[in-house]
Amino acid sequence: MVLDSDHGELLQRLQNFWPATRLQQLRFLGAQAHTLGSRLYLVGGVVRDLFLGRASQDWDLAIDGPLEPLLAVLQDLGFQLDKRSRFATASLTSPEGLRWDLARCRGERYPQPAALPEVFPADIYTDLQRRDFRCNAIALQLAPDTFAEILDPFHGCADLRSSTLEVLHSRSFQDDPTRILRGLRFARRFGFSLGPQARQQLHEVLAANGFAHLSGTRLFRELSLLLQLPDLPGNLRTFCDWGLGPLLPPLASAPAAIWLALQRLEQSLAAYQRQFQDNIDRPATALLLLAYFTATELRTRHWQYWQWTPDRAWLHDLAALPARLPGPTPAKQARYWQSWTPAGILCALALREDPELSRSAWHYLQVQRWQKVPVDGRDLQNWGIPAGPQLGDLLARLQDATWNGAFEDKDGALRWLKQEKLLP
Repeated sequence: MVLDSDHGELLQRLQNFWPATRLQQLRFLGAQAHTLGSRLYLVGGVVRDLFLGRASQDWDLAIDGPLEPLLAVLQDLGFQLDKRSRFATASLTSPEGLRWDLARCRGERYPQPAALPEVFPADIYTDLQRRDFRCNAIALQLAPDTFAEILDPFHGCADLRSSTLEVLHSRSFQDDPTRILRGLRFARRFGFSLGPQARQQLHEVLAANGFAHLSGTRLFRELSLLLQLPDLPGNLRTFCDWGLGPLLPPLASAPAAIWLALQRLEQSLAAYQRQFQDNIDRPATALLLLAYFTATELRTRHWQYWQWTPDRAWLHDLAALPARLPGPTPAKQARYWQSWTPAGILCALALREDPELSRSAWHYLQVQRWQKVPVDGRDLQNWGIPAGPQLGDLLARLQDATWNGAFEDKDGALRWLKQEKLLP
């Protein structure tokens, strides 16, 4: 449910929704800017999320006036300047440990389609108009005389109520095609749909091959953010429905099998994340599965355009797909899976629905990869094994025996070595 923009209701929501320390600092920061003759605003995703009733980690402030005097005052008051750029932006941490991103209000000029913009100082209205969608062009005023009043010159609140993504001007997507991909992420996260102007601009960009003007690194960054979101098959189906399939091979003409594989991968990723604390790189894992369905020349061409180089382990997994059923013993199965990354194993399971293969892979992930030999090289030398290749070979045999359940502790390992006549 979208919050109404009534000031009284909004002020009550602020008091209930945000921590008191955060709200107190918003008042404090607004008052400091006002003393300097400027006006300060809370802008961006945090305002949108407030109306949607969602928590936000982005605390972006825009000052309608020079940035430097406010930075100087805040540093004198104990704020730590964490980062500063030549584009009149800065990141600060308050004495209470609250992080703020601060920028001077600015406008943008695009020298050519898909180029990085030229920025210039401007007022708050121009700053809001440069944003990607009207629902992200809402500001919360922080000056003492207008605290918590909404500035919504482009009717973003109405778009939030209708779950609509609408652009702010007639060349929005042409100027910056990455806004299309950001819009897709918003649509998937919030259940929004494109407004009529946005949809028309999408068709115009695709017809003019507008993404061809975009640098590969910027495109890859946006694609990675999309692949990071939950529900890979749903996100990529919407991606294709919007006509974006050619940006991510093999989705331009995706075989039916890819959608089932993506669904299985999403299920496996969720199961893995429930069980283990190590984080799997979701974008790289999705790209691994997609690469399996893509011709070598085509995928190499896209990697070069993106300026992305897969690491050696990723390339090993790609070459090993699809997985074969490992050998009959636990040790042979563990040896087989040991050469894969967890991401590669999940892709292998996505490509082949085989209960025995799945059982073997999950047993390796859950149990075998953590099983270590209860003795080390020093123990073996104390038992008469000389240093050298023989020592390494024997440790490998001990690892296999551990996987096969021959023993569980050092005493058991010693008994097994004697039984197998492997000690001098």
